[in-house]
Amino acid sequence: MHKIWLIIQREYLVRVRKKSFIVMTILAPLLMVALILAPAMLALNNQQDRLIAVFEEEGIISSQLEDRDLLHFKTISQEEYQELKSNFNPNIYYALLDIKEDTYTMFSNQQIALNTRNNIEAELEYILEKENLKNAGIPIHTIEEAESNINIITKIISEDGTATSSNSEISTGIGFMSGILIYIFIFMYGTMVMRGVIEEKTNRIIEVIISSVRPFQLMMGKIIGVALVGLTQFALWIGLTLLLSTVIESLFISDAIQNIPEGNSLILSEVNNWFGGINIIQILLSFIFYFLIGYLLYSALFSAVGSAVDA
Repeated sequence: MHKIWLIIQREYLVRVRKKSFIVMTILAPLLMVALILAPAMLALNNQQDRLIAVFEEEGIISSQLEDRDLLHFKTISQEEYQELKSNFNPNIYYALLDIKEDTYTMFSNQQIALNTRNNIEAELEYILEKENLKNAGIPIHTIEEAESNINIITKIISEDGTATSSNSEISTGIGFMSGILIYIFIFMYGTMVMRGVIEEKTNRIIEVIISSVRPFQLMMGKIIGVALVGLTQFALWIGLTLLLSTVIESLFISDAIQNIPEGNSLILSEVNNWFGGINIIQILLSFIFYFLIGYLLYSALFSAVGSAVDA
């Protein structure tokens, strides 16, 4: 065991000191924080009140536009329309909606948010449907009374009888992404073992090592050492992701945090929205378990392939 431990130490220390290990350990949390913060910031940005200036010469559709929770409409005159097109004022209006017959155009000094565009399109479609029904002689109230909206709420019943909300789409995505990550990490760290064996055979170091330890001890030391490198990198990724998200949240998006209930975090709120009803601890433990089992199997095969390569 002492000899195996020495090999584990060597394999571990050599790899954690490499520049590639340090770079990947830093880059991965940055990407993870960006993936978490981007949807959160977009969601907060979409919570702002937006005033849409509407111009229509006939006024048939514009007069039927109704304000929503965060979306408001204001009909403007011909003079104000011409002024906004030549000198748009973002401090007052978010966008200008121009309605001409069957053409609908929006002007703004920035990219129109997708959900804002979809909400306006949905309201315009609803107004046009009512107009078409009215022209066809069909009572609108008859259609409205026949409409129904069904939303099935899914819940998971635990062993103690309590019901928690579930999200099958997120669960499927987690399983799919976890499988891909396990596949990538097994081959990435398994290749480390194979490359280490090939390098030692090429440099003739293997002949010196084999004179002191048995092949089984050498293989176990390499496999366990690289496995510890992988677990260290996982732990650093989790820790650095939490640290970076907290620092970025407190330094750069403090104004956005004011929109979150007191005592909550923007990151935690977004994670709760994504993984509500999902046992994160169980997923992490299962991920580590299947990674280790798969890694131990395939790294042994990789090391066997590496030992078969001619120096």
